[in-house]
Amino acid sequence: MSRRCLIAIGCDHYDEEDDLTGAEWDARHIFETLMNPVVGDYDPEGSHLLLSPSLTEIRAAIRSVLIQSDPIETLTVFFAGHG
Repeated sequence: MSRRCLIAIGCDHYDEEDDLTGAEWDARHIFETLMNPVVGDYDPEGSHLLLSPSLTEIRAAIRSVLIQSDPIETLTVFFAGHG
């Protein structure tokens, strides 16, 4: 069975840049919308919402999605933050 997986990242807090105020909200909104079975029907177990994550947390989420046994039909990566 193929799955649709989502990694939504919103980064408001930075060590070297000015903080933002809406990136985490954007990621949370996209995640909630696409997790709705009527709208996006993404796999809740294979999807991750990361708010101001570290690089280690991002890598762990990617590994988690890629090592699952069921094939992935769609992998969506959404990023909101400083480009």
